[in-house]
Amino acid sequence: MYKDKMLVSLSKNMKCPCHSGESYQACCQPFHDNDCHAPTPEKLMRSRYCAYALNKCQYIVDTLVAEQRQNNELSQIEEFAQSVSFKNLTILDTHQSELTQQFGFVTFKVVYQTPDKAFHWMQEKSRFQYTNEQWFYVDGLVTSNNKPIFLGRNESCLCGSTKKFKRCCG
Repeated sequence: MYKDKMLVSLSKNMKCPCHSGESYQACCQPFHDNDCHAPTPEKLMRSRYCAYALNKCQYIVDTLVAEQRQNNELSQIEEFAQSVSFKNLTILDTHQSELTQQFGFVTFKVVYQTPDKAFHWMQEKSRFQYTNEQWFYVDGLVTSNNKPIFLGRNESCLCGSTKKFKRCCG
């Protein structure tokens, strides 16, 4: 609960964890607060990543296509979100189905840090469906998972800051 209060006070100035370059308040917060729905598959992907990073796990469940909600328990999502620290999101590709605009696809790469301070990355091609005037996450094909990353202390940090690794997350 204290964490949520802290987020509210920081949200006006804090950069969005999805690395869009916008503030959290202007980017993903309206989706998390249910003020509006993500208008594109990419925006939904970014808002879901941000929800993982901020431990807003109910949003993850709420943005699953209805058929998937039964298979994804909130407690499992919370356990995963709390077990790692999300550091960076890179959108690699995004497109919609040529036959119908009902499906969209986003390929992305995520960098995360485990409790032992090791960095890892995973890459996924996610599928989204437009239903009832809203985008939902359907499923994803993980193409690379849990790949360790080894950084020298003087290399740029993977979190997206401009700092050296040793002065940031290292």
